[in-house]
Amino acid sequence: SMVHQNVKFISRLLLASLLAAIVMGLSTAPIDILTLKYNWITVAIFLVVYLFAIYLFYRIYLESVTNNHFKITKIAAKPSARQLVITVLAMVVMLILAAVQVKFVSDAVYSIAENVADLQALSQRSPILMALALGVFAPICEELIIRGNFFSYALAERFDQPRYQLVTVIVNGVLFGLLRGGFSWVQLSYYTVMGLVLAATYILSGRDIRVNSVVHVTANLGLMLMA
Repeated sequence: SMVHQNVKFISRLLLASLLAAIVMGLSTAPIDILTLKYNWITVAIFLVVYLFAIYLFYRIYLESVTNNHFKITKIAAKPSARQLVITVLAMVVMLILAAVQVKFVSDAVYSIAENVADLQALSQRSPILMALALGVFAPICEELIIRGNFFSYALAERFDQPRYQLVTVIVNGVLFGLLRGGFSWVQLSYYTVMGLVLAATYILSGRDIRVNSVVHVTANLGLMLMA
């Protein structure tokens, strides 16, 4: 029945949210290695851990896609004109959001971190490593976790319909807002809008994780440059 199907969908959505909330913290965890001690050994460990994390989250994503019979754009597929247009539009929207964040919100780059002083010291010492960590590696991990795995689980098989897609985009956006913005209204609003843009981008681009990764990386690097 319809009620039974809706209850099952909500339970999948809640489980996807719970898993994303638990795993999201890991997206910036490798940076802690550098804040503990900074030398070539910790830098090497940091790079290896991040590259392994991206590989692992990608393998889990592909496994989830297969198990849930979820249609996506393959990583080796040639991007369509529609995907390129969506990529550019989403990048523009995200860079505007980043500019708003820098203008109206203090500590824009490190708002998510508890060890702000450590991160700021590290970014002065090694801006390239911090750009790699917060600007490239972390957003790719986040897209695989909170867009790729989240959507492929929540919209499995018969739930892959427009009405369920819309609900999933909204829940995904709000969840991203809560995980990134916490309970500060300004931060929560900003990150929820950012999450909604990224969630909509994933659906509109034909579930192309490459598009989301490029858009999110562009936004984070833009934010770091503006700040």
